[in-house]
Amino acid sequence: FLLKYSREIIKCSIGKKEELLQVGRNFFQRITPSFSFGADPVNDFSVNFAWSEAQKRKDEIINLPQVIAEKKGIKIVVCIDEFQNITRLDNHVLFEQELRSYWQHHENTSYCLYGSRKHMMLEVFKQESRAFYRFGDMFLMDKIPEKHWLDFIVKSFKKTGKTISNEQVHQIIRMANNHPDYLQQLCHNAWSATDLITSRQNIEESMNLVLRSNTLHYQDMCDALSNTQLNLLYAILAGEKMLTSAETMLKYKLGTPRNVSKNKKVLEEKDIVEIHGKSVIFNDPVFEYWLRQSIR
Repeated sequence: FLLKYSREIIKCSIGKKEELLQVGRNFFQRITPSFSFGADPVNDFSVNFAWSEAQKRKDEIINLPQVIAEKKGIKIVVCIDEFQNITRLDNHVLFEQELRSYWQHHENTSYCLYGSRKHMMLEVFKQESRAFYRFGDMFLMDKIPEKHWLDFIVKSFKKTGKTISNEQVHQIIRMANNHPDYLQQLCHNAWSATDLITSRQNIEESMNLVLRSNTLHYQDMCDALSNTQLNLLYAILAGEKMLTSAETMLKYKLGTPRNVSKNKKVLEEKDIVEIHGKSVIFNDPVFEYWLRQSIR
């Protein structure tokens, strides 16, 4: 993490090779970074530290954006995607505490920490025991309106001499349920399969490619669930609203109302579903599509 963190900060804030070569002297006190350069020295380079040295002086790396911002008289915004994955790092609790202890004092640097797994992100920022509790403002991002996707996708195809109709774009958006990552995958697959004009077959094949690339992952997800948890997914898939009614529990073999409540919580913690009051929806639209296909 620290290597990638330092490289991206240096890359976006220092624009000349000559400046890069002075980074150690200008922005570090006790750490000596080493650089290797590719064909484009400004964008194609790697930075390394002696790991034992970096471990002892992690503060210099963590404080790097603030030090650069102060010395260059600029403001820096550090954006970290899928921030919930910090929990996968060794000793992540201690590392979270270290990051918070330094970042909270940075006046010329702001941090935009975002992720796609809502439940895990809420654990990081909402649990009082976690270091990032009330670290900053939290925003739940709405889906990008369909009209913006429509214009963007049609124009992107047109720029490369290919044509996709408005209705076909609407179809792709519905298939992906406005999920940006899957929309990108579906559009890329459809674009790659299109010679000049996108066909229905191109779109169907684009979804099949996405399904095939995720099948092993989805199978692993299902294998990790109990029978009653899987049955609960089937009930949600079928549009059942009264999940604790005697009829629904008997029909789908869900067990007791307590089982249903417990399994809903487990599925939410695994970020498979999202619960809004009495409504339960799938987080992953392609997994929902795959599951529906698998039980036909």
